[in-house]
Amino acid sequence: MLLATWTCLCRSTVVSKPSLSLALRTLLAGLFLLSSSVRAEDAPGFNTEKRVAWTSSQVKGSPDPPSPFRTRVAFPGLKFDEPLDMNFAPGIKRLLVVERYGRVFSIPLDRKTAKPDLVLDANVVLGRTEDKSLAMYGFALHPQYPKVRYAYATIVTTNTEELPRGSRVSRFRVLPGEPPRCDPKSEQIVLEWPSGGHNGGCLKFGPDGYLYIATGDSSGIADLYLTGQDLSNLSGAILRVDVDHPGEKLPYTIPSDNPFISTKGARPEIWAYGLRQPWKMTFDTATGDLWTGNIGQDLWEMIYKVERGGNYGWSITEGSHPFEPERPRGPTPILPPVIEHDHANFRSITGGFVYHGEKLASLRGAYVYGDYDTGRIWQLRFDRKAGKLTSASELVDSSMRLIGFGEDHHGELYLLDHVGGQIHELVPNPQAGRKTNFPRTLSATGLFSSVKNLEPAPGLIPYDVIAPQWADGATKQRFLALPGNSRMEFETLTYPQPAPGAPPGWKFPDGTVLVETLFLDMETGNRASRRRIETRILHHERLSGNESNGDQYWQGYTYIWNDEQTEATLLLAPQGRDRTFKIKDKQATGGVRQQTWHFPSRTECTVCHNMAAKYVLGVTTHQMNRQRAYNGKTFNQIDLLHRLGCFMTEPPASVTKLPRLVDYRQESHAIERRARSYLHANCSHCHRKWGGGNARFQLLDTLPLADTGALNVRPGQGTFGMSGGKVLAAGDPYRSVLFFRMSKLGAGRMPRIGSSVVDPVGTRLIHDWIASLPSAPPTPGIAQQRGDTAVAIKSLASTQSASGRSKAIAALLGNTPSAVRLLQATASGQLPDASRQQVIQAATTHASATIRDLFERYVPEEKRVKRLGTTVKPAEILALPGGVPRGRAVFFKADGVQCRNCHKINGQGKEIGPDLSGIGKKFNRAQILESILQPSKKIEPKWLTYVVETVKGRVHTGLLVKKDDKEVVLKDAKDKLTRIPADDVDVMAAQQKSLMPDLLVRDMTARQVADLTAFLATLKTPVASPKKPADRSLKAKKK
Repeated sequence: MLLATWTCLCRSTVVSKPSLSLALRTLLAGLFLLSSSVRAEDAPGFNTEKRVAWTSSQVKGSPDPPSPFRTRVAFPGLKFDEPLDMNFAPGIKRLLVVERYGRVFSIPLDRKTAKPDLVLDANVVLGRTEDKSLAMYGFALHPQYPKVRYAYATIVTTNTEELPRGSRVSRFRVLPGEPPRCDPKSEQIVLEWPSGGHNGGCLKFGPDGYLYIATGDSSGIADLYLTGQDLSNLSGAILRVDVDHPGEKLPYTIPSDNPFISTKGARPEIWAYGLRQPWKMTFDTATGDLWTGNIGQDLWEMIYKVERGGNYGWSITEGSHPFEPERPRGPTPILPPVIEHDHANFRSITGGFVYHGEKLASLRGAYVYGDYDTGRIWQLRFDRKAGKLTSASELVDSSMRLIGFGEDHHGELYLLDHVGGQIHELVPNPQAGRKTNFPRTLSATGLFSSVKNLEPAPGLIPYDVIAPQWADGATKQRFLALPGNSRMEFETLTYPQPAPGAPPGWKFPDGTVLVETLFLDMETGNRASRRRIETRILHHERLSGNESNGDQYWQGYTYIWNDEQTEATLLLAPQGRDRTFKIKDKQATGGVRQQTWHFPSRTECTVCHNMAAKYVLGVTTHQMNRQRAYNGKTFNQIDLLHRLGCFMTEPPASVTKLPRLVDYRQESHAIERRARSYLHANCSHCHRKWGGGNARFQLLDTLPLADTGALNVRPGQGTFGMSGGKVLAAGDPYRSVLFFRMSKLGAGRMPRIGSSVVDPVGTRLIHDWIASLPSAPPTPGIAQQRGDTAVAIKSLASTQSASGRSKAIAALLGNTPSAVRLLQATASGQLPDASRQQVIQAATTHASATIRDLFERYVPEEKRVKRLGTTVKPAEILALPGGVPRGRAVFFKADGVQCRNCHKINGQGKEIGPDLSGIGKKFNRAQILESILQPSKKIEPKWLTYVVETVKGRVHTGLLVKKDDKEVVLKDAKDKLTRIPADDVDVMAAQQKSLMPDLLVRDMTARQVADLTAFLATLKTPVASPKKPADRSLKAKKK
């Protein structure tokens, strides 16, 4: 079932069950059948009495060609206990290795070395006798060692609790003689900061002789203590101090050129800030540039070239992406990363070195870095003069837990393996460039005996889930493939969030593959027209270590079916692929409608199948604890798996006592259970602690609703113009941002990937559930708005005059809650056809993108606006030869283009946004295009958008013109000033959102955009800032 059917459904859907029409009941029944799993081909003859081993797997390795480099052990005779850091002492030509639990060793650069020399044991320093009660994160000898015999260490004094001074840098005296050994009684604490989940700890002396100290944000999740942008504390920053010149009260002084030395309330030690967990910073020995990796939280890992006074965004942003945009921000603009990696390939980044050695000539001048979790090692090249990345590529996909890098006096690199405990090095790979044997077709995977007949290989176990994810009307067939006679561990996976915060997961053996094939009907309601669209597999590699340091590695792959339905081919495109299908549908104009299907990339697979969700979404206790028919017999799926010997141990309780979701499509279940099961299945893999959704609420069915952080809580990502908007506003779906985002298409839609069609059953369910939640009386302002909305809806349903209806529609579309209520009336058959058609026409052509996106479901797909971000790549626009005169006309004269209404060029236009007279001097054409397509990516503080919500429930948005104890003044996109008395301001928050909407050029052609960027790139003369008038009285005094 596809778009036209959704439209038809929405025309007749109503809230009250007794009033459901027969036609709607029939349609919903068809939708239920369509959403059910496909079971016609579940391996006839599947043996439920005795397990059959799956022995035909060919799913091994990766489709990527062998890397240009490989790693080898540099010091075969050495092995450390969970090493965390590696440094180098050039004065004595020794590597310094820090172990996690407090010991530091030195080793000579002799590959035959068999025993390291102890430098310091922090357990002795702190008098600890209990193992693993503290941690050490960094160590450095004074740069003039051995002449200056001091060493510096970062010590976290406890591993079990957060302390306000739990992280510290201490100085130690090094005893006479070599190899170096510190006097444990000589500790002098240099400085301290709070201990928490992110302690930073890297220590480096810069080319200026000062000590640079990396600190984390001192919290476990989401910058809990808001330290990232707060200059009044030392957390979330890189510090710079002079330890050679102690002060009167401190064992260091502040260099006079530190950036915040004169900033009121700021700690003067701070050199740069806005960092979550800066992991391994280094200086380029040729240029003096400071580089660092910064470990992200939800979706991104970053590399930064650190500038004096730089603000790197956390936790306003994660890399260049919004995280908590309404939080208070620091005094300087947010700077973007040099490069950022999504969590498909990087999950815990490790900063490295700019290589200046001799052994690896092809890497000279490249910054080499890697990832702890995946073992991948990359290189990038950066043009210092142009200030931009010029290239980046993978060097090796290793099996290490890469915790750090080292560099010797020749500039050669060393790699530190946290779990393996050894030091490695890079060497050229003689197998580089050769083709891999990873299966390029579904028939080559060993998963099916007959791909044409979709007959599974012996040993594959068919299964279904209780609460399926919405997949734009697709049906699914699912199999579990366990290699040989290997077995699973039942609910032993608890990291990173154990119960009751999140349910435990099953642990799978190495080589496990989960298989699902997706189908669409090519004629609505005709099962015989069903065709295979794609088969997705999720492949598991079991790595060394344990769950806390990343022994789970899952990778998703997509195989696209051919038109003949005889074979499916591996998708290799890094951005995925789209295909449009023509669907026969009697409800559609001309009897045919179209739906664009997106085939997900490997990157997109990992967004949902993430660490926080324990990677596997369907094969869990909550989803598998159900009855299922196998060859005419019915079994509980968990009981059957246990019966077949698929678990290492017996499940701890009878299946009747194990938790389970409910099938949200069955109205016999309580609406609370149905709604919570729907949200758990469709949303909770991201919306949980550590998940990919950076909103601070959780949609797990395992939590009481009051503990989810969603009920009557204002969303951190903005309210979309809803006065009194909440994530879930009890009793009020129209002020519930969750329902709003489920109901719309376009920017801000949820789910943000994996679906482009509104789920009519899901949205109706969530609407009715929210409406049923007990609520307190509304504020007078909200009560008034509700009343006005009800009157307007009633008027719209009864008014015969088109002009009268137009007036009511305009009023309802004037604010978000009323527009959502109007959408519900339109979808539920509350309006006569003439009113309904007039609503759709007005809403889908409305000036506000928010309103258009809300009603876009009613526009046939082929008539919808093609969004530049998905259908036109920037490279295609830049490849077009832009015409400067035509671009000038686009800016100043073109209908429907708003450039001149917000920007000035040489005095022409309006100054709502920045003056563009000199933009071509500041940015090249590619950068100009990026700022047009993604205006919110980089915003100077002056142009931040603010949202003000009044005590009466009114919402105002605009640039902040003035704020004092009397009033707040905003300027909107129409250059209109709104003055709000200070006493009337309830909430005021800055948004990481430009007043210029994303894809404002969505209605323009690629040629027009090419012309516009070409014109803007010619503007090289900035308008001079007006000079302040001279103070004649002061001049007279001087004379």
